[in-house]
Amino acid sequence: MTLASDRLYLLRHQLVVRDGATLTIEPGTVVRARGAGAAVIVEPGGRIVAKGTQQAPVVLTCLSSDPRETAPGCWGGLKVLGRAAVTREEGTVPEILSPASGAYGSSEDAGTSGELRYVRVEYAGGSGPALGLYGVGSGTSIDYVQARYRRSDGILFSGGSVACSHCVSEGAAGGAAAIRGSNDSDGFDNQPRSRPALSNVTLIQGGRAASGRPFGLRLEHGSGVLGDKLLSAGYERAVWADASAGLLFRGGESRIEGSLFHGFGSRALGGFVQAAAGDGIAFMTGDPRLRDLRAVPNPDPRPEAGSPALGETRFIGAFDADSNWLQEWTVFGHPLEYAPAAQ
Repeated sequence: MTLASDRLYLLRHQLVVRDGATLTIEPGTVVRARGAGAAVIVEPGGRIVAKGTQQAPVVLTCLSSDPRETAPGCWGGLKVLGRAAVTREEGTVPEILSPASGAYGSSEDAGTSGELRYVRVEYAGGSGPALGLYGVGSGTSIDYVQARYRRSDGILFSGGSVACSHCVSEGAAGGAAAIRGSNDSDGFDNQPRSRPALSNVTLIQGGRAASGRPFGLRLEHGSGVLGDKLLSAGYERAVWADASAGLLFRGGESRIEGSLFHGFGSRALGGFVQAAAGDGIAFMTGDPRLRDLRAVPNPDPRPEAGSPALGETRFIGAFDADSNWLQEWTVFGHPLEYAPAAQ
């Protein structure tokens, strides 16, 4: 099936892409959905090719003409399931994948579930994450994707080997971590271990969430991390880890290097990494002096001249001093925050 940009699509139920099928979405296409059961689900062996452009992104959003009814959790979201490795050989998501369709995950680590480029997923999370990636293989291309104003997780990786570049998650309804790593609650050391590689990532908490300030990076159930040039500001802790995840820093399986944390004082690390600053976590503290982080349609998170995030040969965080790759295709803030006043 191909969804064309010259039509407006309304979705109130599941749109399922079966094994062997491909859903193609043209640049500039808008799909409006409503209800927790409204979701786009790509089953193992299926493919989605949603290739927007900077000037004409693909937008999956809420079915509402009234900004007051446009709320996180308005619909289910986009779920992509593949056949790459997971810790339990196969995984099931009962609320997403029907028993007749089997399970996700296998041994096809280089497999492809398609391509997402310049895609915005808005007001989702009525059933699970806004964008859920379950056992998705490294042959899948994900570049320039935004999960905006969602109820639960923005972008969830459950097993798999897919990479995400120029990805943005904004506007959680609750106090969840900006990035959360979890290996396996039934066996912390089950393999292959969750150990995401995070490079040039900016994490910003712009105010107090409903349940207090969340963590920037939260690691649990044996999840490792390979972090480099992370910029984190405004959270209760920049990095928090439970005992199983904290041990990986001491054992050398996890590390964070060359990073910048702001607004924590001596409380940048929490849980079982409180004493790990010299043992697997290397960071400096200071104001990154970012230009504009207001909840407006076009923020500018580039560091100003003289920022400690800028070096002679590299920069810390997702933005250098010159290029703001958020421009044109992303939107920030709720419509009520910038909608014109009623006359």
